[in-house]
Amino acid sequence: MDESTIDSLYWPDCIDFCTCDSQLRIGDWLVAATRVAETPAELASLWAIRIALGLMVLVFAIEIRGGKSTDRTTASLWLVGALLALGHSLGALATFHHGSHLLAMKATAQQTHELLGIRFGAGLFVNYAFDLVWLVDAMIRMISPAIYSKLPNAYRYCTNGFLIFIAINGAIVFQSDWIRAIGLVGVGILLLLSWQRRKRLR
Repeated sequence: MDESTIDSLYWPDCIDFCTCDSQLRIGDWLVAATRVAETPAELASLWAIRIALGLMVLVFAIEIRGGKSTDRTTASLWLVGALLALGHSLGALATFHHGSHLLAMKATAQQTHELLGIRFGAGLFVNYAFDLVWLVDAMIRMISPAIYSKLPNAYRYCTNGFLIFIAINGAIVFQSDWIRAIGLVGVGILLLLSWQRRKRLR
């Protein structure tokens, strides 16, 4: 398989709605994405990360409003989000990239090149780190809430900061159209809640 063939498989010309030959049907915006889902498995992979990030916003909102990170419901939502994010990574590798890390790295490099002008295939492993950090943090909350509560604030700042940074890149920077809009709304909600909390504490 030569390079042009691989490119045509993973970066089809009709990614841009304006250049598609076929007309989008009503409701197609629900499944539209930077990468076009052509099978139920691909669609499931895309929606797994969307729901995961939605749960991330929900949990952060609960915590900003005073909820405890180790509360059973909050911790459960956090764990479900982490598992969905992991499922997305495994599903994307199996479906979009046919189980090939080489193809996954090539697609990642192509995407960063189109957006930033540089090829950075190693960004794929940053995504894996995102899954690992989120899952480990979620497991600690669920299995050892007492230990989690005693962790230094520096741990929470670093962990949440890393997760938020990657989530913003995945949901806003490397996205477009309605996905980016929803990502911006999510960030806006968290910023508003943070501002309201700071105002109350003054």
